[in-house]
Amino acid sequence: MPLLAVRGNGPALAYGFGALSGKADAMTAIASQTISVNTNPVNFNSIPGTYDDLFLAVYARNTTVGQNNYVRFNSNTNTDYSSTFLAGDGDNSQTSRLSSRSFINLNYFNAILSDTSKFSAFNIHILNYANTTSYKTVLCRHAGDNNLSDITYGTELAVGLWRSTSAITSITFLPSIGSYAPGSVFALYGIKRAA
Repeated sequence: MPLLAVRGNGPALAYGFGALSGKADAMTAIASQTISVNTNPVNFNSIPGTYDDLFLAVYARNTTVGQNNYVRFNSNTNTDYSSTFLAGDGDNSQTSRLSSRSFINLNYFNAILSDTSKFSAFNIHILNYANTTSYKTVLCRHAGDNNLSDITYGTELAVGLWRSTSAITSITFLPSIGSYAPGSVFALYGIKRAA
């Protein structure tokens, strides 16, 4: 689905989004959080079911080096999540798959950085989140900048599946250990397809 427009409000411009041609309300800011103290987890609750998809822009740093980033929906901790990955650092590539987990793992090889000057960026697209007849699919692009010196800090694509037909009304982000460090930003948007 092409993104035809982005509203020019909220923190969207901080992520390189700008006014594009098309329907003025194709992407609407729902909520955002800028972390001021070490935080684990980060939650978005009472998500309205009035959009077609959800989009999350995350710019995060961890208090502990080398941690992965997990997401859960509706406080569900059952083992009905799975993830598949493709990662690369310019010289090497790796793939992997995790199944029957209690979370979707958004990054597996490329860790969340803890260096105070370096943040990891995530673009997370949650498809058809309010549908009550199909499972939920998540697409994630992730990058961690360490001058591409090893596979731990490169770029990664991930696809996740939550095997539930429940509409998503809340999202929980949590690192595998440690906390999100001050300066981390989490921004949630609703996407409506152009008429």
